[in-house]
Amino acid sequence: MHRQSNAAGVLPRTANAEKQIRMRANGHPERPLPDAGRRQVDSFLDELRVARRLAANTLESYGRDLEVLLRHAASRDTTVNNLSQADLEALVRDRMAAGLAPRSVARLVACIRGFYRFLVRDGQIHSDPAGDLHAPRAWPALPRFLSLEDVDRLIDEPDVGTPLGVRD
Repeated sequence: MHRQSNAAGVLPRTANAEKQIRMRANGHPERPLPDAGRRQVDSFLDELRVARRLAANTLESYGRDLEVLLRHAASRDTTVNNLSQADLEALVRDRMAAGLAPRSVARLVACIRGFYRFLVRDGQIHSDPAGDLHAPRAWPALPRFLSLEDVDRLIDEPDVGTPLGVRD
């Protein structure tokens, strides 16, 4: 069967192509995400965009993090409204085991906590399963130090023949 491109030059996807796109890394098909979960995520991101005026890149990062949450709920045959604290802790462990940096997982946890606070405030759920969810400890970046060559160059830089050079 020969498919023709549409006016935009894009070929329509076949059902098989759609299935291949939804394949996880382990070869099993991903479950489609529920519309209700997507609507909740969209509402949360809209609030962040309007009320907190977050940058587009931050909103995209949060959107990706919440996509992970939706997929985690779908993998457990439930919705984000029914996830428990244990389910969320398992998600954090899974992300760490997958090799994500502690800072990335900490951002995921912050996003999830904000999302569940939003759901409680909006009356969509009654209790917050992420209230006591803790992020992995992210080690602070070590300070950079100067090489001996850099120190020598800085000391030799000022012109000691001028008052400013003597000061520096």
